[in-house]
Parts: sequence; C-alpha cells; structure tokens
Amino acid sequence: MDDHRTAEFVPLRLRLHPGNHAIDLTGPDVLVGRHSEADLRMAQPDVSRQHCRFQFTGHGWQVLDLGSLNGVYVNGARVRQVAVIHPGDQIRICGVEFDVEGPVYEFADAGESEVLRTIAAALPQETITRRAS
Repeated sequence: MDDHRTAEFVPLRLRLHPGNHAIDLTGPDVLVGRHSEADLRMAQPDVSRQHCRFQFTGHGWQVLDLGSLNGVYVNGARVRQVAVIHPGDQIRICGVEFDVEGPVYEFADAGESEVLRTIAAALPQETITRRAS
C-alpha cells in the first residue's frame, strides 16, 4: 500500500534563514534541487541538481537525501538516506537553513505568508553567489 494514502495529507511549513520567509510544502512529494524542473529550486552551485526530496508518509514528514554531494543535515546530523522530521527541527541544505514549523492547516493570506518556488529569490545576494570549496 502507498504510504501517501495511509494518513491524511497535511502541508508542512518551513521557515527560511536568513530572510524568515515561509515555505509551504503543499504536496506530499517535493523535489528540491538546482535543476529547473525541481519543485523547490535552489540555484546555488553547491546544491545538486536533484538534491533531496520531502515526502509525507504514514509516519509523517521525512527528508530523503538523493545522493547529493554536499548533503542534507537535520539538527546538525547528516542524513544518510532518510530522516523523519518534526516541528522544531532544523534542516540545512548546503548553506541554507530552515526551521521546521510544523503542519499548516490553513494557508494565510498572501500578505502574511509567501510560498516560494525558488529559494534564490529570498536569499541575500552573498548567499546566492557563494561557491562550494
């Protein structure tokens, strides 16, 4: 049985640092990466084309590293394959940090919350141009 159907889907809100922008994961499977076809695009050069995936399963939300070179970290520990995430956790993808705020039961007005399709639009310029060493 597909894990996506074992629990009622609940969107997840991540808070981007720096910038404090809200990012709402509104589908049960969100691909993050540098590729233009990623659901959540991170155009930074140290991000892999298909870096990681956020999935909602019967066990809740989880993040899967897709074999990225620079990794995904949850609360400072590198994700080797998959990690279940909870409100209060901190996620780092290369130099970009997110706080897991938790389920989103109602989406706020556009003035209160911004749903981003590309992380680059929310990051300070110095973060965007930093390259992996």
